[in-house]
Amino acid sequence: MRNTHIVAGAILAAAVLALTSTTGAAQEKKKPATKADISKARSDTTFNREIFSGSESRIAAMNNVNIDCTSGPVPSLRIVTPPKNGQHRLEEIAYLVDRPAGNSRANCNGKPVTAVGVFYKSNADYVGQDNIVIDVDFKSGTVRRYNFKITVR
Repeated sequence: MRNTHIVAGAILAAAVLALTSTTGAAQEKKKPATKADISKARSDTTFNREIFSGSESRIAAMNNVNIDCTSGPVPSLRIVTPPKNGQHRLEEIAYLVDRPAGNSRANCNGKPVTAVGVFYKSNADYVGQDNIVIDVDFKSGTVRRYNFKITVR
């Protein structure tokens, strides 16, 4: 995760530098970076989910885990793009840590932490694609964007 933040920060810095750099011997005044410029420079994370039509399913559990395996600050979530063919809900839940091998918090796997569960339920009898985009503030100076591509069967 740390490497992802470093790469995202480098991309953002390059975008800002490109917008504020000088050309030749003469300095020209450039516009400051806009929200759109920063959004383009930020790396989004996309997840694919498959669920049955009409069934509610948890599609994510956003959480922070401290080095001692206790819960960190509970993230704040903002829905950027709500689903068009269903409903979502957010709920604070107890979540068992499940990090991949090699993750700095993998030793915490199986320990409970507080998380914000993201739940999705399609409209009745809907079958097809849906999408939800969420910005997550991890309360550590990092806001990440998550795009959930949902296949409803």
